[in-house]
Amino acid sequence: MRGSQAQTGEEGGRAETSALARFIRRERERILAAWEAEVRARGLAEGMDQPALRDDVPALLERMATTAEALTAGRTPPPVERETALHAWQRMRHGYDLQDLHAEYALLRQGVLRLAPDEPALTPADLALFHELLDDAEGVAMTQYAVTRHRVLMVLDRLAAVALGSESVDALVRDGVGLLREASPHADAAAILLLEGERLQLRAGVGLPRAEPPRFSLALGEGVAGAVAAQRAPRLVTADSADPAFREALRREGLRVCYAVPILHGEELLGVATLASRGNPELPEEDQLVFRLMVDRIALAIDHAQHRERERASHAAARALAACSTWTEAIPALLSALGESFGWEAGGYWQLDARAEVLRLEATWEAPSLHLPVFGELSRRLAFRRGEGLPGRAWRSGRVEWITDVTQDPEFPRAAAAHAEGLRSAIALPLVVEGRMLGVLEFFSRALRSATSDIIQVNAGVARQLGEFLRRVEAQEAVRRSEAHKSAIVELAPDCIVSMDGQGRVAGWNPAAERTFGWTQQEALGAVLADLIIPPHLRDAHHRGLARYLATGEERYLNRRVVLPAVTKDGRELPVELTITNASAGGPPLFTGHLRDISERQRLEEHLRFKASAAELLQAPLDQPGILQTLVRLLVPAQAEWCAVAMREGPESYRDFVAFAHADHAREQQLKPPATALLPLGPGEGLPAVLRTGRPVLGAELTPAQLAALARDASHLRLLEALGTRSLMVVPLAVRGETLGAVTLGRGAGARPFDERDRAVMEDVLGKASLVLENARLLETEQRAVRTRENILGIVSHDLRNPLSVITMSASAISRRFEARGVTDPSSRRNLEAIHRASSRMEHLIRDLLDMAAIQAGRLTMDLAPHDVAELVSEAVQFHEALALDQGVKLRCAGVPDGLLISCDRERILQVLSNVLGNALKFTPAGGLITLAVQAEPGVARFSVTDEGPGIPPENLTRIFDPYWRAEPQRARGVGLGLFISRGIIQGHQGRIWVESRLGQGSTFHFTVPLASP
Repeated sequence: MRGSQAQTGEEGGRAETSALARFIRRERERILAAWEAEVRARGLAEGMDQPALRDDVPALLERMATTAEALTAGRTPPPVERETALHAWQRMRHGYDLQDLHAEYALLRQGVLRLAPDEPALTPADLALFHELLDDAEGVAMTQYAVTRHRVLMVLDRLAAVALGSESVDALVRDGVGLLREASPHADAAAILLLEGERLQLRAGVGLPRAEPPRFSLALGEGVAGAVAAQRAPRLVTADSADPAFREALRREGLRVCYAVPILHGEELLGVATLASRGNPELPEEDQLVFRLMVDRIALAIDHAQHRERERASHAAARALAACSTWTEAIPALLSALGESFGWEAGGYWQLDARAEVLRLEATWEAPSLHLPVFGELSRRLAFRRGEGLPGRAWRSGRVEWITDVTQDPEFPRAAAAHAEGLRSAIALPLVVEGRMLGVLEFFSRALRSATSDIIQVNAGVARQLGEFLRRVEAQEAVRRSEAHKSAIVELAPDCIVSMDGQGRVAGWNPAAERTFGWTQQEALGAVLADLIIPPHLRDAHHRGLARYLATGEERYLNRRVVLPAVTKDGRELPVELTITNASAGGPPLFTGHLRDISERQRLEEHLRFKASAAELLQAPLDQPGILQTLVRLLVPAQAEWCAVAMREGPESYRDFVAFAHADHAREQQLKPPATALLPLGPGEGLPAVLRTGRPVLGAELTPAQLAALARDASHLRLLEALGTRSLMVVPLAVRGETLGAVTLGRGAGARPFDERDRAVMEDVLGKASLVLENARLLETEQRAVRTRENILGIVSHDLRNPLSVITMSASAISRRFEARGVTDPSSRRNLEAIHRASSRMEHLIRDLLDMAAIQAGRLTMDLAPHDVAELVSEAVQFHEALALDQGVKLRCAGVPDGLLISCDRERILQVLSNVLGNALKFTPAGGLITLAVQAEPGVARFSVTDEGPGIPPENLTRIFDPYWRAEPQRARGVGLGLFISRGIIQGHQGRIWVESRLGQGSTFHFTVPLASP
């Protein structure tokens, strides 16, 4: 269509198109200002400053004007793809969806069309062309947004799969860097450097022949990646960069462009990711956007992977130590656990010989795939003094020591043997417990590996666990030395201690076992253990395992801590933490089990997870129905089989089943009553009592009679019976003593009954939910109040101005009649003057009220244009000279620059000057001086009004710009809106206003207005 216009050759059409270009360029700032105001009013630009909001919109308008000119001249118009694509990508970064993007273009269209009637040169053909150009731009933007979003989602989906499938940080960055490279068709190299101490260590890279992980590293501030890490901001560097250091860095690697982005988790710097190209001179903005989004996800994945590695190693060490009873057993288990957790392939423990002051190899561990006969034999023959070899270094420093390549370290005595058997990287961890040096753990890998902070953190954790383990070993030794002491411990132990002989019969049963399982010691001794505490479905496996161990010595559960289900005398199943040891000591088979009921611990963990989930879900900004529906879905099935919410509607009424959920969706649809049924708030227990008293009701284990007592009526009882309720809890939704409603939760016969701890959890969660509900209600009330206030102000201003106009016109008519008839009655003239003053004051008051409402609603309009400061000041002074002369106050100007232009709404700035000068006249005594000065500053003009009044007390300086506030209410004229409106006007000009004052020395009001663009 645009092509056809370009070929018409009609002079009229060309003139119309040229008018469109002139209109767009001349009115660009007004278009942008009106568009920005509408966008912000719609809430689309929350958290965005003006440069971020406008970004490529000015360029888009200029491109539309250029296109109009090209069509006028019959040339092919330039494409708009780049501006619209950039705009779409930037909006995607700020969280816009397609609807938001469409809304921005619609508002831009509306802003132009509002101004078009003021331009007589524009014709319908111009407007048709404008619509066509804007439609083309919007179509390109929407297409670019959709295509790029699809690409981003595909890439992030692959990245999520990589993160989930990675067992370690090394695996994650190795797979992730390849995905970073693949996601950018214009790049041929990528790298991830992680922060280790004060340096960035290359952990993975593709397309980087000169950089080899883990040897390549950078200091903070060094090179492109180091500069990005130091500044924590992305940077794009090209081969023609102004910085010679960056040019040299790219030249060494043969790169033409490099894009580096910091890897941040919150405020924590994890490292830097880079994307580079040798063939392409630039990286498109779309590739940069996708790369930044991927780096954000990689940061989260790296943090999770590091956390998992630390947890895995810490848990492995804890499990290894928990399954051991002596130091001799613990060391091999610890070597194996830490080696496997961190991916090492061999390890050893160097025991400190305190008398000889040397370290000797006490135990070794090798992965199944590795055999080290030469290196192992050499290590067993050596002894290291403090500072000698890798173990000696760790002994001397008391810190983790690391060697990236032992074959290249001149201070590693076993380098030749390590080289022969393929060992490369090594680490030594000193074991220092409560200030006492025990020895050194040493690990090796055939791959080159870099030092990580995780190892250092885990080493500290292992040291703590060893301290606890040593204390436990010493306690066990003491128990073994004293059988009597052992018996006392068994009797008083909080854990269940149960012994079993080779036939599976109970040989020991302490008081804790009686309390936990319900069987007395007399009932338990001699009975088959499986029949007492093992669930029926596990008993056959228990008997087979015992027989296998007695026949072959094969063990699965000995000396290990496991969690298994157990059963009590009354048939309840509960989880127990179990450790079994062989206490035979050379005699008949005897096994001792330490059991701990962990149901409360699991329940506490479940409650904590539930509270965390509730807090997260309830943070979403929803209205009351949405909050209540989120709440019931949160509670079912996590805490109850079904849940119903009732909300109070009046002192004696409430609405039941405002929100309802059942674990069985089919039953939920079948049983859900009408949501509009209003029921009377009558006497009795259950829901009515909770709504009346604000106190929860707990029916832990309900009999049919108790269930009937809690029902409101027969229909309610039938509903409870249909729901299969056997345990019931009703908890209020209350805020600051006011009961908003109540939540009823029910569990069936197969579930654990509600108890006081469940009530406490529910009160905590529902207390937070009540606050969220109250906030939603208050927000709705506030929004209604704002709408009502605006409507009232509009009505009042309209209704007041009509009679006020009649009064003003009538007074003017009377004045003209007096003049025509030559009436000179002083009393009549004074009355007319009083009417004029009152009318003027009422008009001023109405204007102030409307301005205040517009400011508070964020809709104060500005008609910005360049204006001469000297002319504005002269007009303001002339307006106030008569009043100043009447009060005996001198008014003068000082230092007003000639030819200084500001970008402002002329009438609004005169309004501010009038308010400030009027305020100064109000407080300056007769004979005093008021000075108005203007000073040019960078980018702004600063206006200053200084008076010789009494000054403002310091405690009032922070309140002086508040609406309706007056320093001396008994003296002041007006309602106290002038300074508040002045602040709103100045802020609308992107300026600021403030006051400086000292008691007895007067006050100076300052405000700034931006200078007009040259």
